[in-house]
Amino acid sequence: MPVLHGQLKATPAPRRAQRGFTLVEVLVAIVVLALMAVMSWRAIDGMARAQGQSRGYTDDVLAMNAAIAQWKTDLDQQLVPLDALRSTAAREPTPMQWDGQSMRITRRVGAEGDAALQVVAWARRLDGQGTWMRWQSGPLTRVSDWRAAWDAAGRWAQGGLIGDQARETRLLPLTDWQLSYYRGNTWTNALSSSATQVQTGSDEQGQRIRTQSQGMVDGVRLVLQLPQGQAFSGTVTVDWVRPTRGGGR
Repeated sequence: MPVLHGQLKATPAPRRAQRGFTLVEVLVAIVVLALMAVMSWRAIDGMARAQGQSRGYTDDVLAMNAAIAQWKTDLDQQLVPLDALRSTAAREPTPMQWDGQSMRITRRVGAEGDAALQVVAWARRLDGQGTWMRWQSGPLTRVSDWRAAWDAAGRWAQGGLIGDQARETRLLPLTDWQLSYYRGNTWTNALSSSATQVQTGSDEQGQRIRTQSQGMVDGVRLVLQLPQGQAFSGTVTVDWVRPTRGGGR
């Protein structure tokens, strides 16, 4: 039987039809991408919130430190009774005075050879929850100027002197504050009757006049009541000791 010689033709395999994504698969991919976007946004938002809280905490700490440092500086530089602006007037400059709501201090400013006085006042001003604020006068070289500045500080502490924002500084949110003095080797209420009598001048008949002044004390205890929601909240106590006091408390 004859053998037929010829070329065998390979039969090509049938091509598989190209298959695309189904609608369900596309929807699933969209949902996954959306979830990833939401998770990424939440992560970024969380980082931003953490950064904002950290910045707010840092700002609160800096504000507290600056306020306490200024408070101590004012007390460090307070006027020693009769050490400046000496006068026979019936009203010598008062070193400091606390009336239960505000603290007024007469302090020294300027270089040693060009020293002057300055009146500062610390008070809690009511604007919503209350704010601890500080007011200061300009440099003073005459007793009459000191009297005017001392009275102006008192009016400011009571809410007067509207429009005098250039001389005031907002410090901290404050709920309440109290002061105690260290005198006679013990802490006493700053409003107690342990004031000193200082001879300050003569009246028209030549009689020596004595006025009540809180004078110099060995220490001042500051107690601040701070509202919630700050880096510092609750009760904060700060003790100041007169730099020239010898020995410990």
